Amino acid sequence: MKNIDTLILAGGKSSRLNYVDKLELKINNDKILDLVIQNAINKVYVVGDKKPTKINVTWINDLTINGGPGVGVWSGLQEINSDYVLILAGDQPFIGHYVTELCQKATGNGSWLVDEEGMGNPLASCVKVSALKSSLEESGGVNVSLRQILGKMDLVPITVADDVVQDLDTWADVAKVMRESGNMTDAWIKNIAKKLDLNHEVLDVEKILDLTRDVAHNVERKVAPLTTFLLGYAAGKGNLARKEIEELVEKINASIKEWQEKKVMSNNFSHLNNEGKAHMVDVSKKPITLRTSKARCVVEFKGEVSKLIKENNLPKGDLFSTVRIAGIIASKKVSELIPLCHPLSIDAISIEIQHKDNTLIITSDVKIEDKTGVEMEALTAVTVSGLTAIDMIKSVDPSVKIMEVKLLEKTGGKSGHWINPK
Repeated sequence: MKNIDTLILAGGKSSRLNYVDKLELKINNDKILDLVIQNAINKVYVVGDKKPTKINVTWINDLTINGGPGVGVWSGLQEINSDYVLILAGDQPFIGHYVTELCQKATGNGSWLVDEEGMGNPLASCVKVSALKSSLEESGGVNVSLRQILGKMDLVPITVADDVVQDLDTWADVAKVMRESGNMTDAWIKNIAKKLDLNHEVLDVEKILDLTRDVAHNVERKVAPLTTFLLGYAAGKGNLARKEIEELVEKINASIKEWQEKKVMSNNFSHLNNEGKAHMVDVSKKPITLRTSKARCVVEFKGEVSKLIKENNLPKGDLFSTVRIAGIIASKKVSELIPLCHPLSIDAISIEIQHKDNTLIITSDVKIEDKTGVEMEALTAVTVSGLTAIDMIKSVDPSVKIMEVKLLEKTGGKSGHWINPK
């Protein structure tokens, strides 16, 4: 049975990551380095600057600072006495799927993962220690290509897809891994905090994200980032601790609730005053403009009624004239029927009635030059016309019913031209 220990390279400057320590970034609450260590077998040696880890490991300093992977491996080999060494990169958190296969297939000088074009990965390999020491002894790993060294050792290739072993060399690499794992927030916050010379640990990220969402949903979307900016400004101005920032978040949450209550009671309903009481809207300062409204009512009845309508043979007489007159009269009585409507002097109204199959389609068209619209006049006209039709038909068909009442179109006023999309 092969004796195999693990060597993890955890050095490097992360220059393309703005010198953020990528091994300290978290994926689902686990540091990247801890995830790599969990994939290791037997004794674990880590080359790089010592940092806390969940599992105890042996830390080894680079014999040549920033000397690259070759120096890192040579430094680790000075402490390793096993037959084979499993070599892993500290920024490959998902290598675990292939560790067992690498170790099982490590015969002769060893094995390594290769991509679909045959390019080997020296930091995903299991190599015979004596052969590797012999190859690196002269140079000490300085200014050598570890891939070229291993490429000459006739390692057993294990072919994998190109993106199987993901190095985290750039923020694009980090973002890809974070997206696939479902969480890139921690990495981004640490990056920005470092650039701004801030301590990211004072942030309760979840509470601030919740706050941003609540402002967007309950106040207005575009003020959400402005609100979090003001929170940050206040925190920075007062040099606040985490607990004090949380208290500010609670104050803003309370303000969101107050805003919602006021908006529901007043802002969204012009017929409610600041105390939530119903009142007639003051239109005295509004300009006089031409305003029009069209509405429709659909009345449905049984088939035998259609014949009586066509023959003008309903028991109560002429359906069309009666329905039309009822609608015109109703349009003039709206302010008497609906409490908060203004009394208006309508300039023109027409009621059109279409008999189609087992339905009457009643349409009103109301016009006025005034300070307020005539939507309710148009709707009241067709509704009363529809009720009148029911009164004319119910003795023949008690199941006659209104199927629909709706506004079709309006013009004039602050909201301008509106057409019902359905």
